[in-house]
Amino acid sequence: MKNIVILAAEEAEYNKCKELFPEFECVQMGVGAGNVIKTCCSLPEGTRVVNIGYAGSNALEIGTVALVSETYRLTDGTYQFKDHANPLQLATGGYPCFTNNSFVTATDKTEPTLFDMELNYIALNFAAL
Repeated sequence: MKNIVILAAEEAEYNKCKELFPEFECVQMGVGAGNVIKTCCSLPEGTRVVNIGYAGSNALEIGTVALVSETYRLTDGTYQFKDHANPLQLATGGYPCFTNNSFVTATDKTEPTLFDMELNYIALNFAAL
């Protein structure tokens, strides 16, 4: 059986993971790409990950539990690389999530959208699995 690890960036997210999912290993990785990469590289080969954490949204109410359907990487509100304009598909249904290196304070998106600082980097680390 593959090892399953729940990744959380911030201490409050990490503590909630330990409370809700005591049967799984929970890892606090820190905020941002550097912490994601460092944490993902330290996990044993074959580890499966679940990312749980806070995300901003242009339309969803605070406290909404949301499934992410696809993730894109941004840098300061623009696509970081041309090939990253295409999303990494994660699930059927749910909402798109844009991973940015800073807080997103405005958007022209009208459909419900999520914004975070880690998910796309996690997905890229495990896309080949």
